[in-house]
Amino acid sequence: MLPKDRLLALVSRSHMVSLSILTWVFRVGCNVIGRKGDLSANKIVVTAHLDTKIGTPGAIDNATGVIVLLLLARLLDDYSGDLQIELVVFNGEDYYAVPGQMNYIAANQDNFNQIMLNINIDGAGYKDGPSALSFYGLPSLIENKALEALASNEGVIEGSQWPQGDHSIFIQYGCPAIAATSYWFSENIDNQTITHTPEERPEIVDCQKLVELTQTLNTMIRKL
Repeated sequence: MLPKDRLLALVSRSHMVSLSILTWVFRVGCNVIGRKGDLSANKIVVTAHLDTKIGTPGAIDNATGVIVLLLLARLLDDYSGDLQIELVVFNGEDYYAVPGQMNYIAANQDNFNQIMLNINIDGAGYKDGPSALSFYGLPSLIENKALEALASNEGVIEGSQWPQGDHSIFIQYGCPAIAATSYWFSENIDNQTITHTPEERPEIVDCQKLVELTQTLNTMIRKL
């Protein structure tokens, strides 16, 4: 039974219920950032977050996102296109006030207009079902290239939009974005009971799906 359900059960039996709120402490988040290509050019920013919560191994939230980012870095080792590729590992998404994300915003406050696309990886590699990409404000050229990349890999499909991820940062600053995840994750984000629990173990991950997703993102970036 979830904590909320336990509280409601007590209330229904007329028990007195009290709530204690601990004092939250601000921390400074330090992100890991790698760049490739012309550093003066417009850029594609690929993001994932590095953290978890006490009591959960964090397999798909978000160890798999970092794995895809590292695999993508290897595949883009020979990239020589006209764009800048920026790979960002945010530190602190599940911590109070998301310090890593706030650090990135502060450092890039005047540079969001140089970001032509954000690709955020979160909840990737769930063992059941395909991987999924969802699109947010994409110009037709980018959307067409993204759909071409999807067509090259039947294991990755277009999925529903969901706002609960770091892609929302870029959307709020007017940047087009793509969220890369598991279809299961995006379709059940409000009612699944695995992430942020002890059930979020490596056994729920299909590593081949991570490879397929990485290959699709690599194809997409090279098409752009």
